[in-house]
Amino acid sequence: MRWRGLGSRSRDDAGDTLIEVLIAVVIIGLTAVPLMGMLLETIGGASEHRDLALIDTMLKSFAETAKSQLETSPPTAPGTLSGTKATSALFAGPVSYVGYGISGAGIPATTVITAETTTHHTATLSVAVTAGEVTDGEPLTIGYQAAAQSDSYHLMSDPSTLSGPSGTPVTVFVTGFHATPPIPLATFHVDIGPVVTLVPTPSPKSSGPDPNGNARITFTVPTLPPTHAYPIIVTARGDQVASLADFTVTATGTRLATPPDVGYTLGIAAVKCWTPRTETFTSPCTSTTAREGLQQLEVVATGPGHVSDHLTVTIRDPAYTAVPRQTPGVVVNGTNVARPTAGSTTLVFTATVTPSASDPLHPSQPVTWTVAYPNATRHPCASTSQATGAGNSETYTCKVQVTPSSTFGTYIATATYPGDAYDTPKSGSGSAGVYAPDGSGKMTVQPPSVTPSSPTTLTFTYTPAAFTTNGTTKTPGTKAGEVTITVPTGWTAPQATPAKKATAGFCSAAGGTGSDSVVIGSTSRLIEVTGVTLTAGQTLTITYAKASVAAGTASPSHFPSAETSVSTTTPVALQPATTNASVAV
Repeated sequence: MRWRGLGSRSRDDAGDTLIEVLIAVVIIGLTAVPLMGMLLETIGGASEHRDLALIDTMLKSFAETAKSQLETSPPTAPGTLSGTKATSALFAGPVSYVGYGISGAGIPATTVITAETTTHHTATLSVAVTAGEVTDGEPLTIGYQAAAQSDSYHLMSDPSTLSGPSGTPVTVFVTGFHATPPIPLATFHVDIGPVVTLVPTPSPKSSGPDPNGNARITFTVPTLPPTHAYPIIVTARGDQVASLADFTVTATGTRLATPPDVGYTLGIAAVKCWTPRTETFTSPCTSTTAREGLQQLEVVATGPGHVSDHLTVTIRDPAYTAVPRQTPGVVVNGTNVARPTAGSTTLVFTATVTPSASDPLHPSQPVTWTVAYPNATRHPCASTSQATGAGNSETYTCKVQVTPSSTFGTYIATATYPGDAYDTPKSGSGSAGVYAPDGSGKMTVQPPSVTPSSPTTLTFTYTPAAFTTNGTTKTPGTKAGEVTITVPTGWTAPQATPAKKATAGFCSAAGGTGSDSVVIGSTSRLIEVTGVTLTAGQTLTITYAKASVAAGTASPSHFPSAETSVSTTTPVALQPATTNASVAV
């Protein structure tokens, strides 16, 4: 037998080398780190999922509570309080009266409630009245009226737990408390049953209010008789809110060290009012924004890990009664034009839409236009515009381009307002005409010759021009136009003053359906006839009475004339020159 020495150990009995150990450590590290990351991510995801689940439950519960409370107990109903000047007044619910207008025996009509001290459904109201107007102890009936609609509500969530023994910590979320100036948390008080003025447990269990007036209030249930349900009321600086669900005190039960929702926030982030004019919810709500019985609340909740979610709730006021829509006024006016001989001009129609008396706002919708041409075709406007009119009215403009080839005659524009939440649809029509080009027509005079220094009455006759288009001849005439005649030097100065009717040179005019008013122009030799309205077959006669011409005046005497077919343009000399009147001397 051969013995193996201690120094000759076999390879199988040797330990791992350092390199092998390091390789094993690296392999374990490469596999363990991802596994640990996955494990931590799973744990974090589970926590986030748990937060989201709790937030979702909180949102839905608070939303249902808010909707039920607001729809069943509208906060803006007026009412009365009974009491005396020196004693408390009993009221029926947890409502704040601060800022409400009041009326009562000896109280000025403009008086408002300036302060309120609340003790378990009994309010002592402070009212600013002049000394001597109301005697202490005098019975009063005070009628209060809610202020204008605001964009906040006093609401409370259901308690974190609905039952438990005395000593149970309870958390409620409240909203609608003044955020400016900030309310210290110690200012909040909790009433539960006959026990009052409980101060909330300090932060972090309680917090707020935030900029939206939301706060988290945690308190400990005091010693109360068991098997009874008690309302929870939170008060701060005159603002007060009560829970819709009562808390039931039990004889026994498990007391949680901390409510499960401590560290969370819950409340209303925004209140939006329905604006029927734009058919959208808008914020903030103001006294000029119609509520229309419909509002939208955005409820937001966050968790300890900054996980958040929101829920939108639409509420309706069951007491709201819609006002029947009224008929607005729609008036359309047009401006007449003379057809241009070159270039273009514009026929302008203006529609004024005046809302009904029940409509507090300007018309919001655009009108639709149609224009009926004289040839029985219908066309849209070449351009449109809209502007704010007087009062609550709105003005709309339609423009039609007129060129040398446009059809003469009357154009009828119809503007239709489609209606809105306040006003029914309504249409209105107006007309305007395209008349003869300025400077068209012919002037003649009788007699064609006179004897110098011999008074003679001259009768001028203006005849509108006729135009042929596509083989059809038409006399477009004039509409409130103007015709002028210039009396040459050497002739009697024209007169138009009625008191000088018998004076030499007195001028008058007649013809058509216009006013045919005669004035003498600034040059003292210009006869101006305004308000001239002539249609086909009609003429204008201008009489220049007892006129004489000085001997030696050149012959013939020319009487230059000018014409405009509408009232908005300046007279243009008749063309060609042969259409003017001349008298042989």
